Amino acid sequence: MIRKIYHNSPPLIKQIARNIYEKIVPFPYVYGIQFAKFYKFLMKSQWWPTERLEEFQNERLRIIVKHAYENVPYYRRIFDERGLKPEDIKTKEDLKLLPILTKDDVRKNFNELLAKNYRKFNPILCHTSGSTGQPLSYYIDRDLAALIRATVWRHWQWCGIKHGELIAVFRGTLIDEFGKKRRCYYKVEGNQIHFSTFEMDEKIMTKYIQKLNQIKPALIRGYPASLEILARFIKEKNLSVYSPKAIHTSSEVVLPYQRKIIEDVFGAPLFDWYGHGESTICAGECEYHKGLHLNLEFGYTEFIKTKETENMKNVYNIISTSLWNFSMPFIRYDTEDLALLDNSKCLCRRGLPLIKKIIGRQADIIVGINGVWVSPSSFVHFWKYKIADKLSGILYAQIVQENKDFIRVKLVGNKSKENENIIREQLKMLLGNMKIEFDYLHKIPTGQKWRFTVSKIKEDVL
Repeated sequence: MIRKIYHNSPPLIKQIARNIYEKIVPFPYVYGIQFAKFYKFLMKSQWWPTERLEEFQNERLRIIVKHAYENVPYYRRIFDERGLKPEDIKTKEDLKLLPILTKDDVRKNFNELLAKNYRKFNPILCHTSGSTGQPLSYYIDRDLAALIRATVWRHWQWCGIKHGELIAVFRGTLIDEFGKKRRCYYKVEGNQIHFSTFEMDEKIMTKYIQKLNQIKPALIRGYPASLEILARFIKEKNLSVYSPKAIHTSSEVVLPYQRKIIEDVFGAPLFDWYGHGESTICAGECEYHKGLHLNLEFGYTEFIKTKETENMKNVYNIISTSLWNFSMPFIRYDTEDLALLDNSKCLCRRGLPLIKKIIGRQADIIVGINGVWVSPSSFVHFWKYKIADKLSGILYAQIVQENKDFIRVKLVGNKSKENENIIREQLKMLLGNMKIEFDYLHKIPTGQKWRFTVSKIKEDVL
């Protein structure tokens, strides 16, 4: 009854109730029993030796494989076709007996990949953006969502952040507020204040800096490009900004020049984080910044060579397996990301091995004729929530900024004036009255990395 009253309450009442609840209930129980259980476990397991963590992985793997065979039609078929039984997969090395699961496999076999007893796990239906390809739908267990949150909180603890400290967020939130007559540029949710990254012009960024100086956040988290935009503005205008304990980046590869300007301007160390919505792998920097620690408790990851990486030294394709998702298990899932590896050991003495660098997810900042700067990931969110669902017959898209007032939209799919009108209307709302032209392709060009946003004026404006 209490939960029903809460969900039916206005947003302001919900916020007040949440604030009171978070002050009464101690951390980590404030986020639920399952979160607290995972968080306490993770705080201990990070210090286990790697060998013990790998034994834990094998235990979890045997559980998920047995469940997949007994309850997931797709995996039952795969096992039967190959003459395999669950007991044939005893350790992670045995996973090579199973095929790699691609994003296309998930799209084509969605219903077969769903466990027969999936409702038992209170699953959450999720979607990728579909910006650079067809949208991908999948389920994750409610318990897995708690584990994700607990793992992120462990990483924030590595950043020196304590529960209750204020966090400023510059990510793809507040998209629902965009385009309204009464604009919402930032919004408080619990101990986090979310800033819109869709309207970052000179006037708005000045307000953001004033707000940061007023609230004095312990952590600033966001897309690397969004924080780069803000940092460049602060530097060019010679403004003063409050220095948090740490900066937390994710969702895009943080480039060396971005790290330097963000750390220099904000006067705080940058901690990078890697993960994806499908939740089979995550990794993050510790206080020594020697690479990304792979969270072995979260999933099992294979680093393999393919034609794409066979001539690239120490670069591998990332293939990962969730050890916790029972409603829709992804076993040997191709993330389509690449990792640069070495054999370095971290001085922090955690048993979690290092990834030197994640390669992929690179794209360019787009600058509107109206003075707005939009990061690649923010553009992905804009495309997903304001455009993609309204289009028909589009498989892939790419936004190319040819010059300061000209955008070219490349589409793989059916030519449609209706689609073009939707895209033109929304892009002009975001970027101002720019010239927009459309190119149609039969498929993504081979031999090149397909990036969602490409700017041909980057050197002129950055």
